[in-house]
Amino acid sequence: QRVVPPPAVDGRNSNILEYMEHEWLWGLDDDEREFLMQVSVLDWLSGPSCAAVTGRHDAGEVLHRLWNERLLLVPLDRRESAYRMHALLQDALTAQLERSDLEALHIAHQRASTFFEATDDADRAIRHAIAAQDLDRAERLVAEHTPFAFTNGLYTTIGRWIEALPRDRVLRSPALCLSGALAALGPGDVSAVSIWVRLGIEAAGPIPDPESIPWLCLLDLRSTTNTGPARPALQDAATAHRGLPPGIWHAASCLAYGAWSWTVGDDDAVKVLSEGAEEARVFGAASLEAQCSALMGAITHAEGDVAAAALLASRARRIATEHDLGRTPGMV
Repeated sequence: QRVVPPPAVDGRNSNILEYMEHEWLWGLDDDEREFLMQVSVLDWLSGPSCAAVTGRHDAGEVLHRLWNERLLLVPLDRRESAYRMHALLQDALTAQLERSDLEALHIAHQRASTFFEATDDADRAIRHAIAAQDLDRAERLVAEHTPFAFTNGLYTTIGRWIEALPRDRVLRSPALCLSGALAALGPGDVSAVSIWVRLGIEAAGPIPDPESIPWLCLLDLRSTTNTGPARPALQDAATAHRGLPPGIWHAASCLAYGAWSWTVGDDDAVKVLSEGAEEARVFGAASLEAQCSALMGAITHAEGDVAAAALLASRARRIATEHDLGRTPGMV
């Protein structure tokens, strides 16, 4: 016998809205109702976050009053500095704001995105930018935060950012295609990586800007995933290495350039890899630091220096272990 699941319940259901209005929101004045509608875009509420969204300096006091006098909020810590709403109440209030003033809803999400970017919460900043329909901002944030997310193993997070954006927007953007490629590279889906790289290079146009950072990064990634011949891969890596500014992506270009240089017998391979390892350490790119160290270990072992190779391999293993990267394909 087939079991029919119950209908999903959310705060946008008319019956739920009516219940919330009569049982939870009765007696609120206009100021309190407006405050709650604006902050309903947030999944957790604090004085600073609500002040950023509403523009009110007394946001913390209002939160405390709504919890202490009306029990509309749930405190998240003993200091009563952070709260949350019941999910149904949050849905109901967001739905009311959407119906009554869509522009105000977008402004609230925009302010939330700005707040979370300033507090280094990239995931929330991106989600609110997309909800605000500010796709330029969302694209910038995804492009800026993908390298750090990738080198720290947050592949699913990157994929979720890309999936939340309109598909046509992604395919027109070399930077977003690059993010898609990295989301696929983490779990080792090389076929998907190749497709994303091809799409990104096509998005850059037939005559790409030679100083375009996304294009240079795509060249580096094409070199990294290339299985041969060596010379074209080396050329891609060399172009990226020359053009990219210091940072995580330049460290990645050092890894590719060093690897292909060693392949073709260039004596500077270890020097380039050492540069990459140091740059990765400075910019917090743990996986790149480990990979550059491991490859230097392989080279020094091939050259007969077993003791130096052991030290480099141990360092790579320690980095991977400390950052919980041991289960990713690139760390094997």
